[in-house]
Amino acid sequence: MSNENLRSAPACTITPKKDPVNTMKAVEWYGAKDVRVVDRPRPLITDPADIILKVTSTAICGSDLHIYLGYVPGMEKGDVLGHEFMGIVEDVGPA
Repeated sequence: MSNENLRSAPACTITPKKDPVNTMKAVEWYGAKDVRVVDRPRPLITDPADIILKVTSTAICGSDLHIYLGYVPGMEKGDVLGHEFMGIVEDVGPA
């Protein structure tokens, strides 16, 4: 299953909403030592508690090296990377 499809668990299904017009840059994993910066549709608010954050600064950490080197089970080509970032809140859900 790729990140373009639904991600589901027994008690949870996430259906991402995507902007049909506007894009953003994303870093995607395609295999050991193969990451790419690509254009992807911008996300839209899905859950009342969601926020959309425009990333203005980011960094890597030791766990990113495991992903980069291909040592993380379950990674699929096209998975979006990134978990250490700062930014500006651009949109918020009603909650």
